[in-house]
Amino acid sequence: MKTKKLKKLALLTLSMTCLLSFQNCSEDNIVEEQENLNRNAVIDKLLEKGYALETIVELDNFFLVGGDLMFSKDIKDYAEQDDHLDRHAHTNNLVSQANVTSMTVFVDNSIPQLGPDNWRTEINQAMDDWSNIQDNCINFTLTTNPNADIVVRSDNNSLPNNVIASAGFPNANQPHNEILINLNFDGNTTVSTGQKRYNMVHEFGHCIGFRHTNWDARGEGVGPVGANLIPGTPAQDPNSVMNGGTANFTWNGFSSFDIIAADFLYGGCAAPSFTISGAEYACRFDNLTFTINGMAPSVSSWTHSPNLQFVSSNATSLTVSVPSDSRASGFITANFSDGTSVTKDIWVGKPQSPASISGPSTVNTGALVNYNAGISQGAEDYVWWLPYPFDVSNPIDYFSQNWQMQPTDHRNLTAMTGYGQNAGYVQVMGNNPCGRGGAKIIYVTHATSGGGGGGGGNPKDGGGIPRQAEKPVKKG
Repeated sequence: MKTKKLKKLALLTLSMTCLLSFQNCSEDNIVEEQENLNRNAVIDKLLEKGYALETIVELDNFFLVGGDLMFSKDIKDYAEQDDHLDRHAHTNNLVSQANVTSMTVFVDNSIPQLGPDNWRTEINQAMDDWSNIQDNCINFTLTTNPNADIVVRSDNNSLPNNVIASAGFPNANQPHNEILINLNFDGNTTVSTGQKRYNMVHEFGHCIGFRHTNWDARGEGVGPVGANLIPGTPAQDPNSVMNGGTANFTWNGFSSFDIIAADFLYGGCAAPSFTISGAEYACRFDNLTFTINGMAPSVSSWTHSPNLQFVSSNATSLTVSVPSDSRASGFITANFSDGTSVTKDIWVGKPQSPASISGPSTVNTGALVNYNAGISQGAEDYVWWLPYPFDVSNPIDYFSQNWQMQPTDHRNLTAMTGYGQNAGYVQVMGNNPCGRGGAKIIYVTHATSGGGGGGGGNPKDGGGIPRQAEKPVKKG
């Protein structure tokens, strides 16, 4: 295997040398070479690929095709290669320059914050990898606002087992609005941090219009989205992060031709090298200071959302207070003397109540049941309460009299109903550093009635239904 690689390297070196010397040849010499061209198996292979005979020139060590493509003269090399040689390509629709400089990304709560399924660090790294391409307009910013340009979430078992993640292509001058991650990829195999980062860079690339570099070899076709070849990229780029079929690859940076492709589509402006640092959540009675970072122009003014109250500001920072628990999104904006601005999105107060709760209201004794909550705006995680008394146990005690659940902070819950026939409220609340939001509830009874109740608290202020407020239940 090593001998083959050295042979190809030597061929490539000789080819590049010949190409440089060929640039000094006259046009008459090229015509003469074409006229003396002898048909053979390699030329037939090039014709099969779609290259016109008049574009093929035979030199001593290789064929020169189309003026800049070098092909081996050994037919064995073609047997080892795929019949398609692909350049980087982009879709017909791209992100407008006005939008590509400020694309917001929200990571849904379906992506865990702990454990092997936590992709959050790698999502941030991938955003930075694109945003840090020098003198390029591409810029991704993380936001706590779920109405972001791109939402990254779990696929909820919708993707095939061998697909690690998926995204789409731009539409209406905007990036594709969703990236799905298969948290059970390849039979729930462990995915390394390098793999996570590689695949997130890849999917963000699709969102802004990059096709698979090897799209043709994979038989994907041009299709209605288009596959427009990008000048300055080679016939093959095995190091491109946009190659398809690379779910198990590990991040090792962009290839030099990835950078050329990015500059061709979105070059011509420097991505913002400054951000606003400060808290992601603003709680009632807090005094918070936000500071501009990086080589920013002078701040001429600061603005903020109405649910924040101005305290003080200077050329590099703004201090605000939080007069009330508004349970809504907020923002801080620094306006610069050169007419540009940068904004930081935050959440003000506790989360809103989850949009919904679903699951059975009548259960069998000693059974496993599933409950699901809608999104709680502003939540980092979720808190579940079961009919009282209940236990949080890992593993579940399947012989307990009480309701049982394993520790969880997700929107989905599997619970064991216990053998005590305890009726009461199943409740779910969003949670963030400011506290728990309001609850969504279902009153649950057993097929054979039992006693019990729910957790305490005020669902308006955060927490569950007080037990004394529950429906009276007669013991059987």
